[in-house]
Amino acid sequence: MTLEFSYSLGAPDNHITIEIRNTSKPITMKVKSIPISDHEKWKSFEKDTTMILSNEQYDKLQIQARKLKEIDVAKASIRGLDGTNCSLQIGRGNSITYDFWTPNLETSRRGLENFVQLFRDILELAGFDYKMII
Repeated sequence: MTLEFSYSLGAPDNHITIEIRNTSKPITMKVKSIPISDHEKWKSFEKDTTMILSNEQYDKLQIQARKLKEIDVAKASIRGLDGTNCSLQIGRGNSITYDFWTPNLETSRRGLENFVQLFRDILELAGFDYKMII
């Protein structure tokens, strides 16, 4: 499972990549965050670390990921100029990618409640404050 986040207007966590691997034990979560610029004031926001997930944490994410199949992609997909791009790739090889612009905009109307919840849960596990991101 891979999460990708980017923000067009810039932010301390301008681009985030979180890759969760269950190919060996322990289950790992690789977290990388790149700030909007390499200016000194943004350096503390830079992240490049690997964490361990418990089986329970991983299983909870997998249960949530299965719910994404219910999304009506045509209804959920809108585009805009300023905002966030949020992507979740589920699976390896035979994977599916869910990619939405600013999913916290009209979330219920677009049917993205499960997507936003999974995105938030992954961000929190990785140590981010999702309220500051999406």
